[in-house]
Amino acid sequence: MRLFVAIELDDEARAAIDRECQRLMSAMGAAARELRWVRADHLHLTLLFLGAVDESGAAAFIAELSRDFEQPAYDLTLGGIGIFPPRGAPRTLWVGVPGGGEQTIALQREVAGRRPESIRPRLERNARAFTPHLTLARWRDGHASRRWLSAQPGSPLAVVRVEGVTLFESRLSAGGPTYTALARPRLTCPRA
Repeated sequence: MRLFVAIELDDEARAAIDRECQRLMSAMGAAARELRWVRADHLHLTLLFLGAVDESGAAAFIAELSRDFEQPAYDLTLGGIGIFPPRGAPRTLWVGVPGGGEQTIALQREVAGRRPESIRPRLERNARAFTPHLTLARWRDGHASRRWLSAQPGSPLAVVRVEGVTLFESRLSAGGPTYTALARPRLTCPRA
């Protein structure tokens, strides 16, 4: 099973991000065809991508993720366009997190701490520092220009109330991925 944990967006946030994607495609012109854009109904903020996990590891992780988190709900602000990596050939076009980033990093650490022992070593070999972002598109190759990005606005696009996370199974097909929710733990701690 291919698994990942994400913060889901509400319909209003998806629509706002989709409008921004349409604006970016227009601003990029022909260069927009060099990217594979994330469909609006698939937009989410990934906290942890586990990739392929065997049945026993998946069952253990589903059990761990079925417990709620003792962390207060919070508002997540999405805005500002960026590219990974910061230098060299661009690979990922994203929207940043100018508000709620610290809470998102804390939540990501909690999620990562619930990984089954059987898959921890594999993930830790490939671990990078978590940077909260929402992927909009990926370049098909790395020969694209970054010049159009300099004129992009950094104003907030959407605010999402984070009250829980979702563990998804992702199935790949020629028509694109399909996501199935396997667990939806809540953030249950009242504000301090």
